[in-house]
Amino acid sequence: MDASGRRDFDGMWVPPQSQYGAPGIPPQRGRAESVRVGRRSDLQRRPPRRGGPLRALLLILVVVGALFVGYAARSGRLATLVHENSPGSIAVTTTERQPDAAPIDPAAVGALVAPALVDITVTDQSLGVEGAGTGILLTSDGQVLTSQHVIKGANKISVTAVSNGATYDATTLGYDSGHDVALIKLSGAQGLPVARLGDSDAVMPGDQLVAVGNAGGVGGAPSSVGGPVTDLNATIIARNEADMSRKNLAGLIEVQANVVPGQSGGSLVNRSGQVVGLITAASGPMVSAPKDKHGYAIPIKQALGIVDQIRRGVPTDDVHIGPTATLGVMISDQSGTATTARGVHVDMVVFDSPAESAGLENGDVITAIDGRPIDSVKALRAIINRHRPHDVIALNWSDESGHPHTGNVELADGPPN
Repeated sequence: MDASGRRDFDGMWVPPQSQYGAPGIPPQRGRAESVRVGRRSDLQRRPPRRGGPLRALLLILVVVGALFVGYAARSGRLATLVHENSPGSIAVTTTERQPDAAPIDPAAVGALVAPALVDITVTDQSLGVEGAGTGILLTSDGQVLTSQHVIKGANKISVTAVSNGATYDATTLGYDSGHDVALIKLSGAQGLPVARLGDSDAVMPGDQLVAVGNAGGVGGAPSSVGGPVTDLNATIIARNEADMSRKNLAGLIEVQANVVPGQSGGSLVNRSGQVVGLITAASGPMVSAPKDKHGYAIPIKQALGIVDQIRRGVPTDDVHIGPTATLGVMISDQSGTATTARGVHVDMVVFDSPAESAGLENGDVITAIDGRPIDSVKALRAIINRHRPHDVIALNWSDESGHPHTGNVELADGPPN
């Protein structure tokens, strides 16, 4: 645990509220609760529950503000990202062009956009829950742009094209969790209509835009809602109530519109039906006045920059390429003392994980990977992020008595994190 009280699960940070036993957070709501953890001496071994019917996991919004709008309530989970005490927005100098403030017909604009959208259904078998979101078709053979939080934690991604009603299995090509952007690929897709992309740099405060997506996660014809742009560089602090993680999102287009769960990953478009933003967040349900409801979108120019990096196969500390590799540990920073090694503290070892197979136990300290010293969670996360499932890493760690260990560990296939 670092100074802020945060823990990491293979580098994915979780805020203090979501730690085991934290007041007000039932254990079944934490993602790590879906696995069995502990020392060999005090852990009764049995395989995790598999199969069985999907169950609903509806999370309650507890803070007024903005929230992620993926994982709509479709016999599944409602993932919410709560806007908390936004530090404000940066003033933007506009051009001489006057805002396009003329009345707009959201339904008519939505009809232009709908054929290039898809409904995304994700399944987390470990928790037995299902969720829904939206995606934007970028290529006729099924490359889809969506929000990273829509696919986060998914064991299975199923996508239905609005244009033809066909359903496809999808795989993850890559994602940037910090900017909430993901690129997925539909299996066997051909000849699908693609989105018309606009210029997000040309958007002005006061422009009338339309948010289009799978509202409520019910599928079928997308829902559309329009409103004026109120900010071009909005900054929010958001909480995802599916796993209680928080993140800062900056440089967002803010529009005064009642964007709702399920529209995450959908299109924010101008009156010509050109995509200028990727919907990522919205005002919470406790905001009742229509004038106070807002949606937030990542400018399409920024999202496509990340897509280009994924297509080029260039991983960074932020951008992950391909399937997600996992070591299977919950970790926190450890500065080291006269009697303890400097490295990353192993708080919990996941049942039946690569870490467990290698012999790691709770309380161990990971000190190096592939000969590179590990002095922080961030450093471990960066290394694992550049690997793929079934890559073999050379791991160095020390046990609680300070005795050093080494071993080669084959990373497992994990869900996007």
